[in-house]
Amino acid sequence: MRKNNLFLAANLLLISTSALASTPNHKHHCLSHKAIAEAQACLVKSGLPFSRAYINEQGLLSYVEKPSSIEGDFSSYVKSMQDLNSPLLIKALESEGKILQVKIGTVDKKSGKFVVKLVATDAGDAKNTGAIILSNMGPDISGRDILSWFNRSKLGDGYTLTTSLSHGFSDLRTMSKDGKYETAYLALEKVTPFGALEADYTYAKNLSGGEARLYELGGLTHRASLSAKHWLGRDITFKHGLEFTDRSQDFGTFNISENQDYLSYAPSLSHSGKYYSATLSAKKGLSGSRDYDLVPLMGTFNPHYWSSTLDISSSGPLALQRLSYNARVKGFTGDKEMPSSERLVLGGQGAGSSHESGLYSGYQGYQYMAGLTHVHMNDILGAPVELFANVNGSHITTATNDVLEITSAEMGSSIHFKDWVVQASYSTSIKTQNLDDDQRISAKIIWRY
Repeated sequence: MRKNNLFLAANLLLISTSALASTPNHKHHCLSHKAIAEAQACLVKSGLPFSRAYINEQGLLSYVEKPSSIEGDFSSYVKSMQDLNSPLLIKALESEGKILQVKIGTVDKKSGKFVVKLVATDAGDAKNTGAIILSNMGPDISGRDILSWFNRSKLGDGYTLTTSLSHGFSDLRTMSKDGKYETAYLALEKVTPFGALEADYTYAKNLSGGEARLYELGGLTHRASLSAKHWLGRDITFKHGLEFTDRSQDFGTFNISENQDYLSYAPSLSHSGKYYSATLSAKKGLSGSRDYDLVPLMGTFNPHYWSSTLDISSSGPLALQRLSYNARVKGFTGDKEMPSSERLVLGGQGAGSSHESGLYSGYQGYQYMAGLTHVHMNDILGAPVELFANVNGSHITTATNDVLEITSAEMGSSIHFKDWVVQASYSTSIKTQNLDDDQRISAKIIWRY
């Protein structure tokens, strides 16, 4: 929900100060006309729109800057009038599909106090929103062609359920024939006056097809986490929680297999502005164990690992009409012996889009992307068309101290028509280190509801 959905229907009567005299000998210049004062309207230069002016029992014009109490719906989120536009309140309203009306009561002449009452009404938003996506951006050897479903449901009482399912059509390509690619994601979020609480679970299964080569990030992964998110101001959030990961991989012959499980603590601090956002995050392994036959298929494993990530992105309009920019850089470093699933991945969209994602990962490195987008209305299609171009890449150091690097150039377009989006792009490598050059055409069709 956008911030303008927070509707403050305060019964203030604002009249131009040029037509009315101001009250002398008072620190604020309020409307002093008796009729306006009796109507409980006061325009204050201090910027306090809910201040009240009234005629007291002695017939004198008096002022009250703050309400004696704030009552009604969602009042537990509002400690002061400034909280009416707080991100936490906006998120709470969004989670229940509500908009908020603010009603200002009259001033009691005896006590000189007034009450603010909050009334929540239905915003008319859909309880379920989501998308169905068909793309060819999956892993080459287990299912590049993927059908995905994403859904977000507002359950009421501050609860939101997010669901995502993906299935790869492995048999459509020779390279992935007889393979498997499946993922599932569930997240339940509860918004409270103290912050947002979330429990989520991820399931991922990869099975190499085609030439049956070993797929480094294949196998079966279960990951569950519990986290809490707190607002430290309008633009700063702190999130932290516990994450449990269980991974297994089977070589498919000679009874060679491995299982890993470990528990991690994951804090992060985020700051967002009008045209940028930055997140500093970390992970620290607390405990864990591994069990394998003959050889450790999944490489290094230190259950007490550590890692840190700095992710900065920016996007916004440029001086030229209908032209915008977007950029992102992500730096990563950590323990060389960390579990392979915690490393920085090389390749994929926005990180070396000419190459498949997931074949290589490193314990330190960076990803980057910088691009331009132009939007224009196509008269023939009667729909907006986006043309975009960017340079993106990755640079990693693997656990064996090999340095791998990809820089890719990508160009493409997307068409937006009602609830549909069709996008296609072409990527080619313009620089590689210790890797072969590559290129690929990516496409996706999205239907939103």
